[in-house]
Amino acid sequence: MRLKSPWIIKTAGRLCGLSFRILFKTLKKEVRTQAGASPYDASGSQRYLYSIWHDSAVLAAFGGHHTRTVALTSRHRDGTFVEAVVGSVGVGAVRGSSGRSGTAAARQLLNVAKTHDIVITPDGPRGPRRTMSKGIVYLASKTGNGVVPTAFACANAWEIQGSWTTQSIPKPFSRVVFLAGAPIFVPSELNSEQVESFRLQVEAAMAELQIQADAQVAAGLLANVALRESTTGARVATASVRKCA
Repeated sequence: MRLKSPWIIKTAGRLCGLSFRILFKTLKKEVRTQAGASPYDASGSQRYLYSIWHDSAVLAAFGGHHTRTVALTSRHRDGTFVEAVVGSVGVGAVRGSSGRSGTAAARQLLNVAKTHDIVITPDGPRGPRRTMSKGIVYLASKTGNGVVPTAFACANAWEIQGSWTTQSIPKPFSRVVFLAGAPIFVPSELNSEQVESFRLQVEAAMAELQIQADAQVAAGLLANVALRESTTGARVATASVRKCA
């Protein structure tokens, strides 16, 4: 059964957001950025466009403290739910599309970009999964704000299957790695070939960062295994010494 009442949808979103806030307090979070580009740090004067894959949206929203972040969400019913969820951590919302077809939303984003960082899931809302759309490149060319590629990896997570992608929800007390790459600045007045070139550049940067994030999580898991084996070996050796004594 699909919820139709806006009040019920918003209430459900706020409750979901509260649950995520409690969950994320149990996590070990590692944030590594380049050129000072982080949605969780409002100390700088530069504003950015953060490119985040749809399957990492929860990790991004609840991974830190937001003070000047706005997210682009769908105009449809699910956008109302998402707006309520991210609003629980201080993230504002602009409803619509970042591309040329979303004229009203695009105009609003151009104004918001002057004072806020903007988070966009460039493979949403319908996919294909982890395939970059041109909307964020178009917005970067109009605002002059750099596009920051990102990657998230979690050592232990639930993967919630949707219609075209998954959503990663970290399990309690797990480790999460967040990487933000160097901003990619897009010139104004691009032709279609140049827009496509920058689209591919951002997509490639996100793919490379994802490899790095996954590797860091894997290295941490291996280190934990080695530590457990070392501790177990030490306990066995101590028990053997005591037995011999």
